[in-house]
Amino acid sequence: MNALVNAYDAACGEMDIAVRIFNNMKTRDVASWTCIVKGFLDIGNLELARTYFDDMPVRDRISWAIMIDGYLLNYCSRLVNTLTGALDHVCEAYMGDS
Repeated sequence: MNALVNAYDAACGEMDIAVRIFNNMKTRDVASWTCIVKGFLDIGNLELARTYFDDMPVRDRISWAIMIDGYLLNYCSRLVNTLTGALDHVCEAYMGDS
């Protein structure tokens, strides 16, 4: 079942299907929880990733690493977008003056 959750969240980005499979699992281990958390991180939904992470009955090094990486990647992505926007603005202002 973990492979199905992983297939739908990672490969397809179909988190609604991944969540349905996850919710129908009779037993969920740390790998199951980590798959669903990573799926939400991969699509940029930090809020749901954090909700599922907080609900995990057991966390291991891998689940913590995935959560931290997800936050760092999201933060870096936003920082790059902000810097790119600022650089575009500076270039437009400079080119407009020539």
